[in-house]
Amino acid sequence: MAQLEYIRLDTDFFDKPKIKGLVYRHGHESVGFLLRLLCSMGRATEGFIGRDAWEAIGIESGIDPQRAEKLVAYCLDQGILEGDLSTISNSRVHTDREALDKKRGAARDRVRTHRQRQHETSLPAYVPRMERAVDISVHPHAAAIPSPVLVVAHPQVEEPQEFDTSDPNLKIALEKLETPSGQPWTQDNRYMGAGRRPMRDYPALWLTPMELADVVKKLEESQIPVQAYKDLFLKAEARLKTYTGQGRSTQGVSVYNWMTGFLFDELLERTIKETRLAKTMEGPKRYEQRR
Repeated sequence: MAQLEYIRLDTDFFDKPKIKGLVYRHGHESVGFLLRLLCSMGRATEGFIGRDAWEAIGIESGIDPQRAEKLVAYCLDQGILEGDLSTISNSRVHTDREALDKKRGAARDRVRTHRQRQHETSLPAYVPRMERAVDISVHPHAAAIPSPVLVVAHPQVEEPQEFDTSDPNLKIALEKLETPSGQPWTQDNRYMGAGRRPMRDYPALWLTPMELADVVKKLEESQIPVQAYKDLFLKAEARLKTYTGQGRSTQGVSVYNWMTGFLFDELLERTIKETRLAKTMEGPKRYEQRR
């Protein structure tokens, strides 16, 4: 599903009984923590955030993991949030995401219909050419009898799109994706309709060269170490396998949105958390070395 650019907030949000109860039990800073959780859910592609994510948000808000767990547990008990401590969400966020998906889907349908009409009007007129043939089966010296022969001009097959490999990220993407050369997967709607191809190392993941180049660029510009890059692809592959196990179709899934959205955020937050933990543990060692 789509990522929200903003979340809706009722003008009486702070006067709702459940929010008043949250403030009464856990203080005003708990509301700020809740609002950050809601924004993170709206940003996530599937509308869910995991425990690592909400713990990291708590730390950034000055709330330790133990207190953050109490706040999340309270919100779950009161129905402010949904799910469990491992994965939390909010029904309002899901409603807004579904509405946005319908709106974008309708826009895509209009664009697709418009392009189809343009394609149909741009096709050359199909005029079969009639040529004369000579029938000499009766007598070799008989007069030539014209016979019509229908010659059909078949449409030319469009060659694969050429990409500018001067972009190093795009060059990496093309190396990691399968190259179309008449394989069975080239008849798949994901390739024919959207230009997505399966990855060589992760065949369940379908991306366009430009999408994968964007993922590579985002990883390179982040604080995520190179050895952790593969975790992003493994998580996306595992989620797709879960979908398949549940009998859900993966044809319309945008892996790109996952890998640049909530999966990327979770990996980045985990990296930041591990880095902070390493620095915390390194402090006493440095102190002992200075003694």
